[in-house]
Amino acid sequence: MAIKINDVTFDRNLTELVGTATKYTNKSLKLTLRFSSILFFLSFVCGCVAPLPEPDKGAFYRESFESKSLPASFTVITGQVNIKRGEKNSYAVLQPDSKETVGILFGPAFSSGLRLEARFLAEDGEKSSTFAVGLNGLSGYKLRVNPNKQTLELLSNNALVHSVKYEWSAGQWTYLHLQVRELPGRQWLVEGKVWQEKQAKPKEWTLQWTDTARPENGQPSAWASLKKGNPIALDNIRLWITEE
Repeated sequence: MAIKINDVTFDRNLTELVGTATKYTNKSLKLTLRFSSILFFLSFVCGCVAPLPEPDKGAFYRESFESKSLPASFTVITGQVNIKRGEKNSYAVLQPDSKETVGILFGPAFSSGLRLEARFLAEDGEKSSTFAVGLNGLSGYKLRVNPNKQTLELLSNNALVHSVKYEWSAGQWTYLHLQVRELPGRQWLVEGKVWQEKQAKPKEWTLQWTDTARPENGQPSAWASLKKGNPIALDNIRLWITEE
């Protein structure tokens, strides 16, 4: 009887042990499946969601003035341009001489199909300086911020052809974005954007203007008309081929 009882007891303990092990195995399997599902989901998301594009993605020309002197490919039209090292980055300083206007040319010459972006930092004063980016050489298009009038202006051959209201604030980097592209019927669309570092880049164009005269072939440019000798900082020049 004792052996039989012991056998029964042994069998019962073994059965309970097997049952417990089975339950534990089932729980572990469920946890493993859940964990595997999570990993699969994460890998699926990572594979399907594209990374955020870089601000200058696709640009074929970039200049952030990391060298100690102005690159040899830049041509100073008037004024002086020096490189200064700030706390976070280097930038070009547009400094006037006997005249108030500073201008530089850079990059390849295009007649249309080019897009340009650069940023400026100007001091505020009784008469704030104007600053601009340009395409198509010296007599081409210029997209200019006029802080005194609080306007964004488009010039062609140095003549004002279009302007819109723009509230400019001092003490922030201001981005200018300009492009020229050809339209059907011998027309050329000139488009511009402006925003400051504390603002998101606008999706829509701030300014648009259509020209019927074929643009001249010329280099991109940057300009500043300075008041009271206050210099203007220039940085992050980028060039792209426009998307028709």
